[in-house]
This record gives sequence, structure tokens and C-alpha cells, in this order.
Amino acid sequence: MLLTRLEVQNWRNFQKATVEFQPRTFIIGPNASGKSNLLDALRFLRDIAAEDGGLQRAVKRRGGFSAIRTLFAHGPDSSVNLRIAATVGGQPWVYELNLQKDDDDRASVQVESLLGANGQLFFRDATKESRESQRQTRLQQALDGPEKEPFLQGLRSIRYAHLAPELLRTTKLHGDVDLEDYGSRFLERVFLSPKAERSRRLKVVNQALKGLLPYFDTLEVDRGHLGGYHLKLKVKHWRSRAAAQDESSLSDGTLRVIALLWEIIDGTGPLLLEEPELSLHAAAVAKLPALFSLANERGRQIIVSTHAFSMFREVGFAAEELVLIRAATGKSAKASDVVMGSKVKPIVNHLKHQLPLEPVLEAQTSPPAPDKLLTAGA
Repeated sequence: MLLTRLEVQNWRNFQKATVEFQPRTFIIGPNASGKSNLLDALRFLRDIAAEDGGLQRAVKRRGGFSAIRTLFAHGPDSSVNLRIAATVGGQPWVYELNLQKDDDDRASVQVESLLGANGQLFFRDATKESRESQRQTRLQQALDGPEKEPFLQGLRSIRYAHLAPELLRTTKLHGDVDLEDYGSRFLERVFLSPKAERSRRLKVVNQALKGLLPYFDTLEVDRGHLGGYHLKLKVKHWRSRAAAQDESSLSDGTLRVIALLWEIIDGTGPLLLEEPELSLHAAAVAKLPALFSLANERGRQIIVSTHAFSMFREVGFAAEELVLIRAATGKSAKASDVVMGSKVKPIVNHLKHQLPLEPVLEAQTSPPAPDKLLTAGA
């Protein structure tokens, strides 16, 4: 699947927003502007399509319908609308879902449609359906035969990663999909991958780590004597045999970079990366866009949320790859705005003259009054 466009209405921070996706896309903005919430719209659709998911479960995981509907929506035009365009195997798809608040803060389907390469698979006006029927999407129902299967599998292939070191160290199985998005079951996923594929991926990760970690020798995976799964990272020192460390003694930064590298090479569906720069040295952060380009060459789409401007120190970007989120300022609260980089003149000018984007992006997306942080020390 290649995601090409997302439109949201009354979704979390946004009253209305449209994003055009490229194989490599960077979503940039200050804290609390809505970067994560924009990615979560894609994750929400994935959760609806999941075999163990569904609409009500996806809404409940996010704290109920009131938590996903923007605070800036009032009156009859307060429904949540999501519209996604994508290609699967080169064939175009467009899916739209309109939701309204139901009893007990659940979601009720109002309109739903799916358009494929051969025409419209279904258009559903659910306003006259029973309450129970409105609580399910057509994606969940065993209708339409195999026609919608490519799109359904495409949504299920979306992977989200916001890697938390404390969860990456977990050695127990968890059934909570939300925790898996944050790193739980990472060790199991590595160890239980097919042996030949695991060896190939570990070879790639080892090669990358040699340029990032001092004293690094090799990274392996092992199964402990009590049945748990473990990393084994060997480091060189004055003795002839390298010393070994497992995930419990690795630094947060080392563990995150291992997991980040694995996520990039594990899978073929769109990968949503949340702040991959965390714990990385600025010199390594500057190389991440090139790493994402290599993943694109393998056919994998990478969509990144970030406010690390060091990621844009080197040249080689296109304005269409940049999505800027601007939180409203002033006395009256307003929803966040989304602006494509191709519409921002300073960005276009910098790229035209092959200048690094770091300073212009910092100026375009900086917090409204960062100096107020100093009041905490007063």
C-alpha cells in the first residue's frame, strides 16, 4: 500500500485538514500542535480494519468518541469525517467514513463508501439503519466478497512505531495492540521471525551499528534459560573475548536505535514513525532522511513526525515531502492548520537554491513563546 492523501474533519486538533503523502513524508510542528494526532487518523483506520479490531474498539482505545472529536466542533456539523486515498498494487482506492456520537460515547456510522479501480464497491447511507448496524463499518462485515480484500490488507499492513525503551525491554507476551505500537513484543518479533530473514536483517542492523556505537562488536538474539527472548550485544574491550550485554543493561538510546533499524527493514506496508530522532546524536539524525530514501527504494513508504530540525541539515528534499502543522495563537482558541511545504515560499526558495532547510523549518514551526520556559526557573 502507498498512502497518497488524507482528509480529516473534526478530528482531534483539526477542524479540517488535507495531507498529500509522498513515499517519504515529514510532518513537522511544535509540541502539542497535532503531529501525533494526524498520524493517529491513519492508525485509527488500521485499527478498524484489524482482524481483532473494529470501530467501537478503536474508539474505546482512544478514550471514547468525545476524545477523537475536536473541541472546536459544535452543532449539526460536528461529525468526524475521514477520507483516505491510496494505491494497492498500483490500483487506486478511496475510502470515506463519517461518524457521529452515539450512546455511551460510542461511534455511529452515518456514511461510508469504498471506491476501487473498477468503480464503487459500496456506498452506505447508514442514517436509516438500526442502531446495532450503525456501530459497525462495512470493512468489518463479511460483505462484498473478495473485492475489498486488497484494500483491507493494505490498511492492516500499516505499522506505527513510537518506541519506548521500558517496553522494548519487555520479555513477556502482551495481547494489547496499543502497547505493541510502543515497543512491547519487540524482542518476540525479532526472535520469532523466520531464521533466514532474521539473519539477513541482523546483518543489516550490525552493519549500521558499527558506525553508531563505540566499542561495538556484534548484535545477536538469544533465548534465555527461563524461556524469555533477549538481545545480546557484544562490545570490545581489553580482553580478547568481547563482553556481552542484554537489553536490561543497554542504554535507552542504544535500544531505541536497534528497534528503529529493525522497524525500517521489517515489513513492506507504510511505516509511521513517531519522533525517530529521540536519543540519537544530531549527526545520526541528519542521516535518517537518506535512510528513509533507501527504504523507499525497497518499496516501503515512511511517514515521520518530528520537531528535530537537525534532520534537515543536508540537502536532497522536495517541498512536497514536507507537511507543516501550525498551532493557532492569540486570544481566541482555534484548531491547528496543516500547510504543505510546496505552499510555503521560504521553503520553496531554500530548495530552489539548494540550501539546508533546518533554519527555515525552525522559523516556520517554532513554539509561540519559548522564552516563557525560563519562568520555571525564576
